[in-house]
Amino acid sequence: MKRIFCFIVFSLICEALFAQYTETITTSRPGQAFTPLSVGKNVFQVQTGMNINGARFDLIDDKINGAVYSALFRYGVMKRVEFRTQFGVTRIKVKPSDQELGGLSSFALGTKINLLNGEGNKPKIGIQADFFLPAVDDDFQADNIGTSIVLAHTQGLNEDLALSTNFGVFWDGNGSDPVGSYVLNLGFPVSGDLSSFIEIYGFYSSNSFDVLLDGGFAYALNDDLLVDLSAGYGSNDGIKQFFVDFGVSWRTRFGS
Repeated sequence: MKRIFCFIVFSLICEALFAQYTETITTSRPGQAFTPLSVGKNVFQVQTGMNINGARFDLIDDKINGAVYSALFRYGVMKRVEFRTQFGVTRIKVKPSDQELGGLSSFALGTKINLLNGEGNKPKIGIQADFFLPAVDDDFQADNIGTSIVLAHTQGLNEDLALSTNFGVFWDGNGSDPVGSYVLNLGFPVSGDLSSFIEIYGFYSSNSFDVLLDGGFAYALNDDLLVDLSAGYGSNDGIKQFFVDFGVSWRTRFGS
C-alpha cells in the first residue's frame, strides 16, 4: 500500500508535465468501459444518455421494461485529476402485475485520477472512485452510501485497434458483500470520424459470474461534440437482458 500511495503522489506532482486535453473529446461512452483519462485542467464535460432496457425471466412470467436517463458532469481540477457528479432518472414497469417504479434512481459524487498516460501503444491507467448517495427517491433508496472503485486501462494493439479493460468492486449501500465488475473492450475506427467497439462485461460474486455483450458506434461531429449509439444482450441464471442506448457528449474549456 505504501508503494501505491507514493506512486499516486508522484503522479500528481508530475501532472504539469502532461497535457490531458486531447484534440478530440474522449468519453466513457458508448459502452460500459470507463476511460483512464481525465478531461484535462479547466475542462468541463457533459455526457448524457437514454437507455431503453428490458429483462425476461425463464421460470416466471414477469417481464420488466424500463428507461433510464443519465447525465454525468466532469470538471478537470488538474491536468490528471477530475471531479465528477452524475445522476440517473429511471422508469420501470413490471408485467403482468403492472407495477411501476420511477424517479431519481442514482446520485453520485466522485473523482478520477490518471496515474499513467503512455504515448502511442504504451498503456494508459487511471483509477475512478464514485460514492452513491442515498438522497434518491424511495423506490431506489439504499440504507447507506454505496461505493464503486474501478481500475481502468487502455492500450493500443496496433494502428487501428485498442484494448480497454476495467476491473472494479461495488458496494450497494445495503450492507451486502461487495460485487466485482469487469469489462473487456476492443475499439476501432470505421471511417473518418466514425468509430466502433465491441465488448464483454459483467458482474461476479462468490456464487455467480455474469457475461454480457454489447457494441456500438460513436461519431465526432467536431472536436468537442460526440453522438453515440449502442445495444447489448445477456442471458445469465435464467434472466435475459437487453438494451438500446443513445447519447450526446459535449465539452468546453475555461482559460488555458
